[in-house]
Amino acid sequence: MDELRAQQVPYLLDRVNAQKVSRCSHCDRTPPNLAAQAKASKTRMQALNEPTPMPVGCVILTLCADTARPDIQLMRRPLIRPATAADAAAIADIYNPFIRDTVITFEEVPIQAEQLAQRIEAVGAQGLPWLVSEAEGQVLGYAYADQWRSRSAYRYSVESAIYLDRKIAGQGIGTLLYQHLIEQLQRDGIHAVIAGITLPNAASVALHERLGFHKVAHFPSVGLKFGQWLDVGYWQRTLEAPD
Repeated sequence: MDELRAQQVPYLLDRVNAQKVSRCSHCDRTPPNLAAQAKASKTRMQALNEPTPMPVGCVILTLCADTARPDIQLMRRPLIRPATAADAAAIADIYNPFIRDTVITFEEVPIQAEQLAQRIEAVGAQGLPWLVSEAEGQVLGYAYADQWRSRSAYRYSVESAIYLDRKIAGQGIGTLLYQHLIEQLQRDGIHAVIAGITLPNAASVALHERLGFHKVAHFPSVGLKFGQWLDVGYWQRTLEAPD
């Protein structure tokens, strides 16, 4: 376990990706009892008082009798850090498919990395966070908060947004990233976080409500994209001052 900690792997997961490790890469035999190994890993982590595992990767050790070393599947916990202009191209690669193919965003023209770099700078100039989730040098997603309205009395309210590479959706990375964003906003003294969601979008609604947001508004037929009128709902979370 000390070796794993040295690699900055904070927890093991009991979620086995059977498709990836259904056979040993050395002898091509099905490794024995993967589920039991994963359960044992979880038990060891609980004994060490480690945090509850989150589904963002796994460490699985399987050993066949004729194999000289374990067959290891390792994914580290994503690093969450402030975005920089150097991330703009990767962020554009994540965001532009949502512009081209979905109604999740009301933008209709794909944007260039230079434009995104300017947006990152503008958010930072307001003292607001723009975060990225990264693993092995690859940006997996991003989340940020922007000014809700320009009038001065709105200065403690922000609008949040989050986008993930669609290839890694459903692994818990979005939840972890959004939690970090909310915690940063709370430390910065923000009072209200507001999120607009094009409806219907069950996955986004579930994410926000899981994180403590509540629906506060519904505007019918306020956007026109791909020839259809679209509704937008607003979800809000009120933050308490940090202890």
